[in-house]
Amino acid sequence: MDRISSGIINLDELLDGGFVYPSTIYLVGEPGSGKTTFAMQFLFEGATKGEKGLYFSVVGESAVMILSHMSQFKFFDTTLFGEKIEFIDLSNTLAMEGLDKAIEAVKKSVETIEPYRVVIDSITPLLLKTKSQDEHRSLLYDLFLDMKAWGATTLVVGEVGAKKINVEEYMADAVLKLGFFQKGIESIRYLKIQKVRGVNHSMMLHNVNIGEDGIEVTRFPDFDVEALKI
Repeated sequence: MDRISSGIINLDELLDGGFVYPSTIYLVGEPGSGKTTFAMQFLFEGATKGEKGLYFSVVGESAVMILSHMSQFKFFDTTLFGEKIEFIDLSNTLAMEGLDKAIEAVKKSVETIEPYRVVIDSITPLLLKTKSQDEHRSLLYDLFLDMKAWGATTLVVGEVGAKKINVEEYMADAVLKLGFFQKGIESIRYLKIQKVRGVNHSMMLHNVNIGEDGIEVTRFPDFDVEALKI
C-alpha cells in the first residue's frame, strides 16, 4: 500500500504513515474550522515534491483571494501556484451552465492534467443543485466512482449541516472531521479521524492549532471530552 504525506503537522503518524495513494478522502467541517487551509497544505506538500496538484474552487473564491489568504503560511510558495498547482474556478460553470457541465469540467480537467493530488472545495454547492434524493445519491455515487479511477489522492471538502445522505462518507476511503466545541468562553478546534480503510489509524479526538506553519494536530487538552459526544 503506497502512502503520501498529508502535509499536516503530526497527522501522518496518526494515519499510520500518511494518506493512501490513490484514494478518496472526505474532509467535512464547520465554517472556519480550517478546511481550505488543510486542503492547500495538502496540495503544497505534494508540489514541493514535484507532484502535480489540481484545486477546484466551487464556492466562487478567486485565485487572487486564495493566494491572499494562504500567503500568511510558511508552506505557501507563490512560484508553485500555477507551476505545480492548477487552480480551476467551477462556480461560473455551475451557475451559468448547470450541474452536468460542472461535473464534466472536473472530469475533463483531471483527464488532461493527470494530477497526483486533487482537491474539490467544496462539494456542497454541487449537491445543493440536485433536485431530489435520488439525483443527490446518484451524483455522489458516480462522482466517487470516477475519483477512484483517477489515479490520484483526492480530497473532497464538505460542510457540516449541508444537504447530505451520507453516501460521501460511505464511498470515501477516508473520512476526517474538523469542528469546534466550547470550553467556557474558548472555542477549541478538533480533528476526528472517522475512518480510513485498511489503515490502523488513531481513534482519539485531537486538538487542531492553526499558526504560521499551517495546521498542526496535537494532543487534546487535559479535560474530559467523553461527555461532548462529538
